[in-house]
Amino acid sequence: MVNDGSTDGTANLLQQIKNHHPALQIINLSTNQGKGEAVKQGMLKSAGEWSLFMDADSSTRIDEIQKLWPHRHEYDVIIGSRHLQTDSIKTPQPRLRHLAGRVGNLITRNLLLPEIADTQCGFKLFNRRAAQDLFSLQTMTGWSFDLEILALARARDYQIKEVPVDWSHRASDRISILTDGLKILSDTIAIRRRIKNM
Repeated sequence: MVNDGSTDGTANLLQQIKNHHPALQIINLSTNQGKGEAVKQGMLKSAGEWSLFMDADSSTRIDEIQKLWPHRHEYDVIIGSRHLQTDSIKTPQPRLRHLAGRVGNLITRNLLLPEIADTQCGFKLFNRRAAQDLFSLQTMTGWSFDLEILALARARDYQIKEVPVDWSHRASDRISILTDGLKILSDTIAIRRRIKNM
């Protein structure tokens, strides 16, 4: 578990959990560095043959991994998706947030990843080779890291599979539609340039 520089007692809570589950690895980042950096640090420290990252709010529950797992023999990167099946979203986002997300997704698909319906679902599984390679190349520390990882995976010829998973909006989500949306657009353009120059 990665504690991204929190100051609310999370570090102490994680240590209490570790006392009962010694195999748990805890990574405490000294300052908040962004979701992308937190995920990167966790994935690079993972020692498993397969590594899954998921959001701490369980917007996609851990048991949804059973939908990804059967594809592990044919694919290197297996990602959860909210947009392949109409019934995947169990608790929808507020209307404005949903609309902004769909517009952002349309732009992303046109500029960078046309074949992927949902780049931003925080539920992604990687085999060890792909995880170590892709996350070592990651430069984005914020919300755009998903785009960068998937674009790198495609550029480096990893096999990607998108699988429908159940997802629920959580009120704790702190992304800003305007500020973060513009940053993701800027990052998408930067990622596209980087991939073209690889």
